[in-house]
Amino acid sequence: MAGDEDVGRIRSLTLTRKVQQGFWIGSEVHIMIASVERGRVKLTIEAPARVLILRDELTARQPATKVI
Repeated sequence: MAGDEDVGRIRSLTLTRKVQQGFWIGSEVHIMIASVERGRVKLTIEAPARVLILRDELTARQPATKVI
């Protein structure tokens, strides 16, 4: 768990995944690589309806501070 000293910090993690592999953000958001074709990655995102998911081009926020 993050300690008090981590409050307000932005974290970044770079992962390598293959098709059909995924990862969790917290305990409620699951992201899986559905396919990779012609330089494009298709993701499957499973999250509660209350979680806002936006593509970069739909928001003016900086990428590191986006809510997914």
